[in-house]
Amino acid sequence: MSAKRINSSAVASGSKKPCLQYAFRCPNPDCSKSFKALNGLHIHFSKSRTCAAVKLSKTPRRAKNVLPSPPVDNEEALTEFPWDDEASVEESDEASVVGSEDESTGGASNNNAGVYRESANEAALRFGIRFTTTQFHETKLLKILSDANAPHYLYKDIMEWGRAARHANYNFAPRRSSRNAQMKYLEKWLNCQGSRPEQIPTTLPGRVPQVVETTCFHFITQLATLVQDRVLFGNIDNLDVNADNPFGKYISPTGLLSTINSGQWYNTAYHHEVTDPSKDFVMPIIMACDETYLRKGGKASSWPLVFTTSILNQKMRNLPIAWRTLGYINDLSLIQSSAEAKVQSKELKAERLHSIFKTILASLIEAQQAGVLDDIPLVLGHQTKRVNIKVPVSFIIGDMQGGDKICCTSCSYSNKLSRLCRKCNVRGDQSGDPLVQCKKMSMVKIMQLVREDQQETLDQFNQYNVHNAWFDVSYGGCRFGIFSAACPIEPLHSIENGIIPDCLTILFKDEMSSSQKPQLDSIVRRLSLLPRQRFASSGAETSMPRLLWKDGVTSLTDLSAKLKVGIMFTIVVVSLQEEGSNFLTSVLGTPQRVNEMRQVFQMLLSYWVWLKRDTYWERGKKAPREAARQAIRVMLRELMRLWPRERGQGWEKAKIHEQLHVPDDIERNGAPQGSHTGPTEHNHIRLVKRPAKGTQQRAEVLDKQLGQRVSDAYIVDMAYQRMTTNYDPSLMPVVSSSMETCTGLSSQGAKGWLFVETNDNLPATFQFDLRNTKPDYFSTEMVQFLVEHYATLPPHNTLPIGPGNRYCHRRLFLSTEYKRDGVIFRGHANYRHTGPWYDWVMLRWSSDNHQQHASDASCHVAYGDDETIALQHLYAPGQILGFVRPTPVDWTFDNEIPVMGDVMAVVSTCDYSHSRESVFSTKWKQAYIYHAGNRKTPNIQLVEPDAIVRHCLMVPDEETHSSYNEIWCQELWGNEFNDCT
Repeated sequence: MSAKRINSSAVASGSKKPCLQYAFRCPNPDCSKSFKALNGLHIHFSKSRTCAAVKLSKTPRRAKNVLPSPPVDNEEALTEFPWDDEASVEESDEASVVGSEDESTGGASNNNAGVYRESANEAALRFGIRFTTTQFHETKLLKILSDANAPHYLYKDIMEWGRAARHANYNFAPRRSSRNAQMKYLEKWLNCQGSRPEQIPTTLPGRVPQVVETTCFHFITQLATLVQDRVLFGNIDNLDVNADNPFGKYISPTGLLSTINSGQWYNTAYHHEVTDPSKDFVMPIIMACDETYLRKGGKASSWPLVFTTSILNQKMRNLPIAWRTLGYINDLSLIQSSAEAKVQSKELKAERLHSIFKTILASLIEAQQAGVLDDIPLVLGHQTKRVNIKVPVSFIIGDMQGGDKICCTSCSYSNKLSRLCRKCNVRGDQSGDPLVQCKKMSMVKIMQLVREDQQETLDQFNQYNVHNAWFDVSYGGCRFGIFSAACPIEPLHSIENGIIPDCLTILFKDEMSSSQKPQLDSIVRRLSLLPRQRFASSGAETSMPRLLWKDGVTSLTDLSAKLKVGIMFTIVVVSLQEEGSNFLTSVLGTPQRVNEMRQVFQMLLSYWVWLKRDTYWERGKKAPREAARQAIRVMLRELMRLWPRERGQGWEKAKIHEQLHVPDDIERNGAPQGSHTGPTEHNHIRLVKRPAKGTQQRAEVLDKQLGQRVSDAYIVDMAYQRMTTNYDPSLMPVVSSSMETCTGLSSQGAKGWLFVETNDNLPATFQFDLRNTKPDYFSTEMVQFLVEHYATLPPHNTLPIGPGNRYCHRRLFLSTEYKRDGVIFRGHANYRHTGPWYDWVMLRWSSDNHQQHASDASCHVAYGDDETIALQHLYAPGQILGFVRPTPVDWTFDNEIPVMGDVMAVVSTCDYSHSRESVFSTKWKQAYIYHAGNRKTPNIQLVEPDAIVRHCLMVPDEETHSSYNEIWCQELWGNEFNDCT
């Protein structure tokens, strides 16, 4: 084996192979690095201080550049934003870049000897990147948002604000930069200096009295900021007042119980408060009191007391801007240990809580005194009048526990209690009896018992011997007072988070084994594999509970109330299918028990919808009110009989008995939607949780800081609204395409051209115009039907030219969407690349030669259509596959004026015959066309869009889709419970 010859140069250099030498070498003798470009050498200097120092020591004194620098705008100074452009001088050598203008002109010499300066171009290339002004400012804004952990939607808002400010010639030089200075300026400008919260000392009773600082707003100033909001009170459509006489006594336009002011309480309060109808004006106050946690799973919480007025309609009261804060209930755990709290009696705890309530309610009670709000200018819509404002409290929105604390009753719900319900005298062991007769609690009598210190009598009614702070509030002459006003019964807590979860728990935990739950989830998940339709959604459709669940339904933890309703609805739908019915029979034992479960669940869902009605019976009519109560009794009796509960106390629960008070609450306060806790709990986001992010979130100062942040938000909103109230979006022109205006075809739907070709003795063929059409957006069944249908019709007078410049028999314009009165009907084979979407609709058919198919009135097939028209037609549902318009007009541009024409819906239809399947479902059969060889295909027809009555929800009964269950429109469910007539 021969040895390799050693390279002497390699030994001398200490490397395995010689380094290649490039044009730009490092001047440091101890560094042998060289680079192909000057940029690489500059990067080397930025990383090696030693080499950079050598470079500086060898750099001679230099004068200014011979080449004059281009003028630079202040916003784009090279020293601040170094970038390169095509007009810059090419750098090939250091000496070529530097001139000696001062030396040649005799100017002063540069005294910065030994200092290395790099040009703007060098600075831009130092890290090997180049960027533009646009890149820099967009990246800087992204960094600002990222550092502040702000949501990205603010990026667009800030850009739009900057563009608008620049267009308005704003100089971007604010006179006030601090938040406090800006808020004080707006306060003075709006004349609302008194809207800030105060820290008022509250003395808490106990063995050793304690004093806490309670954060309170003054009621009158808060009310003033509310009624002066022109966005709310400047539009008469936002108010529940008479259009012709807004300052007079409210009269319901329909004569039925609907709004709060249509109820019996308003009528009583008006007669109690008004002595001079020409001057006195009743402005009912609605309060909400509910504790909320600042973040999910966190310990920090806030307990605000907020208010609004029933002069605002329900739509406005659902908005956070319609509410004002009156105060915050102190967190007493900050001044007492858990051990101290345990030894306190329930009465002492209630007394300490109501001491805080007394402090917060003081300004409200003061405002309710005679003459305090007299001669106040009030603007309603475009009318202004000086009135004497009366502010009685109508009711307090909250949950059951909050209502019991306000009423000074026990928050325990044992069936052994001598009084279980704050509204009446029912015992705990009577709460499971739907036929029990109870009596309402009178605030006047309870106040007398407290004044006389009747401890034994109060104990018999589970009432604390405490002077309730709410006793001093005026309720407009209602003798039941706080016991009727505190937290009316509403669907969220009593039904959605009450009875419905209890029923589902019986199914999932008592009846169903752990091995059966995956089977149910699998059956439910198959509903997501069906073609989408409008009423089958994952929760986005407000007109129907959720039906599609990719993650199953057998887990009830961490779910919102509306999702629990959706799970019950899904169980009902699954039980109507063949596979689901067989599975539930294996779980419950017999088909009869499945039917009983379905009946109970449908009754609860019908009752839930009934509670969401807009109108009920005429005020003062006893018969319909008692009929509603009887319907509730029947529902509760059937619930206990058909779906017994063995857990805990069974059905002896306060939420069961509370349902018997619902008709009385409707008579008193109008529709339950007016006292629904859902909107107020959602408003916690704007009124509590979002402002709390601007605080230190320390429990000791949370209420104080939160009050300041909420006040800031009120001031900013008021200032902005006052500046922008002249803007009326209703005056903006509505721009729609000529196609949508003339034909109804939605401009947002997919469209395309289909060319039908015929040939003698050969089947018809078709071609798409692939330049303007995506064939996978259109149903194969629809295309095949259209080809066969139009191939049998005469050709156009002028044969259209199709792809390849060939003459075709027919040219059809296809679309996947049709729009009528803002409602979209869709038939799309691959909607947004997520699969097919085929809406089901109820169709109006001519009754000629089909008189034997009379409609079953109990199935409500003609719901949504005019009654006189319904008598002359038959009805059957159909599945929309798409829309077609046979026309020679070429839709090249949207601004063309098209020919009004014959848009037709392509639908797969059902037979006329039908039967009622359950409480709110109807069974239909798919219509077929029979061919030779015992072959059948779905009956597809062309239908005029005017024959479409409404959307409907159709669920296949079995895998072959030969029969369907129509789930009625949600509005019809409530009528099945009680029609209020």
